[in-house]
Amino acid sequence: MDIKDRIKKAMSENGINARELSKRSGVSESSISRYLLGQMEPRANAAAKIAKALHVDPVWLMGLDDNDRNESALLTIELDRLTPANQAALIATYHALLNSQKEGES
Repeated sequence: MDIKDRIKKAMSENGINARELSKRSGVSESSISRYLLGQMEPRANAAAKIAKALHVDPVWLMGLDDNDRNESALLTIELDRLTPANQAALIATYHALLNSQKEGES
C-alpha cells in the first residue's frame, strides 16, 4: 500500500477530509492534496505531523513496516471516539489495574 493510500485509509477511519487534516497537522492543504494524489511524498517531518494528526504510527504511514496497522494506533483512534468523561473513566480504570497488579507483585 502506498503512502497516499495509507493517508486516505487513516483519514477515512478518523472521519476527516484534507482540509481538516491540514488544520490538525499544520501541513498545508496543497501539500496534503499532492500527497493524496500521489504527486509527491511527505518528508519525515511532515509525515510525523500527519501521522500524529491521524493517530497512526509514522513508521506505518511511511510504509516502513510489514504490518497493516499496529494495535496501539487502532486503540488510539478508538479512544478518541470516546467522550471526555468516558476517556477519564477508562484512564482511572487503567491506573487502578496497574496499582492492583503492583500490589499483587509485592
